[in-house]
Amino acid sequence: MPLFVRSFQTYTLDLSQQKTVGDGKALVPDNEFLPKEQMTVVFEGQLLEDEWQLAALRDKSTLSIELRLLGGNVHGTLASAGKVRGQTPEAEKQEKNWPCQARMQYKRGFVKVVAGFGRRKRPNVRS
Repeated sequence: MPLFVRSFQTYTLDLSQQKTVGDGKALVPDNEFLPKEQMTVVFEGQLLEDEWQLAALRDKSTLSIELRLLGGNVHGTLASAGKVRGQTPEAEKQEKNWPCQARMQYKRGFVKVVAGFGRRKRPNVRS
């Protein structure tokens, strides 16, 4: 039963129907540089396990061989939504003098010396 195996290159393997998927992995050439224990075999979007028989596949089917992806840690899940208060450090309370500071910062923006008559102007005014 001929099967097409697609990895970095496409190969044609002639397998008997009594063989398993694990036997098919062993027949992949060594020039692929894929470790046999990290290979995954995919047929029509489904992962095939090593114990499965190839008799269930049709003749001239295409198998994809890929490396197993490690990981699985999901970032940004909704499990931690709304829990920001516990993660940020507590700041010391300060004296409330913000009206005075705001007034000083506002007045600092004006030019101290008025060139002519009229109102004081902000430094970015072009008149």
